[in-house]
Amino acid sequence: MDAHVGYRLPPALRGRLRAGQWLRTAHRGLPYVAPGNTASAIAAAADLGVDVIEIDLHATADGRLVLWHDEEIPAPGQAVTIATATLHKLRQLDLGQGERIIELADAMAIARDRAALMIDLKANGLARPIAETARRLDFAPLIVCGHFWGSMRWLRRHVPEIGISFTLDRPWRRRIGQALIDRSADAVTVNRRMIDRALISHYHNRGIAVLAWTVDDPAEMQRLLDLGVDGLTSNRPDLFPTLATPRAQLIDPDLVRLGAPALD
Repeated sequence: MDAHVGYRLPPALRGRLRAGQWLRTAHRGLPYVAPGNTASAIAAAADLGVDVIEIDLHATADGRLVLWHDEEIPAPGQAVTIATATLHKLRQLDLGQGERIIELADAMAIARDRAALMIDLKANGLARPIAETARRLDFAPLIVCGHFWGSMRWLRRHVPEIGISFTLDRPWRRRIGQALIDRSADAVTVNRRMIDRALISHYHNRGIAVLAWTVDDPAEMQRLLDLGVDGLTSNRPDLFPTLATPRAQLIDPDLVRLGAPALD
């Protein structure tokens, strides 16, 4: 059994970590080039050569999976709530620079064979349609992250080829216990302000990768990499540092919780 950090992540990402590299993630594509979560922003991130493109996902009133960060989209007169609007209505809105809302399938078409996608869940109940879309389009590698624990546990049980990363922010312990994450996560996506050596050690000793968000300052990027994080998410991935020496990722196999994760 593999005793490396991130050993249950999709093969392309696991292989990068095993080689002592780290995961370079573009936050919503390149939002300084085009509005985040749009086709142009995602294409620009893929052109830059990042490993992962993070996107935010909602479902429309007619059950379509669309990309946007907030629950509402600004519009003249009144913002439009994604969950109560049809895809047709949402397509009429200009997101900026002439960009229109796109579906998950569109993002997969742009990123295919160029970058992994990390889907940040912005609503519950999206696990099954995400899995169906990925299988229909034969898209990989794919990670799902966020706070919707039930959805990610469903993916862990039914679609283990999709990586799951539990998002940790300051109040997360009030919502879910540490033990569930230790048993079920492939990675954790963590607010950069919460990260220290103890946190990294805790997850590394369980084979879980630590991915820091959202880091736009080059000095802070380097500080976190020096601490030992396994990936950075940034609005400015063009500023990512390069590492002259690969980092050692092998961990003590006696400390890794090997085998199929519990799902209780």
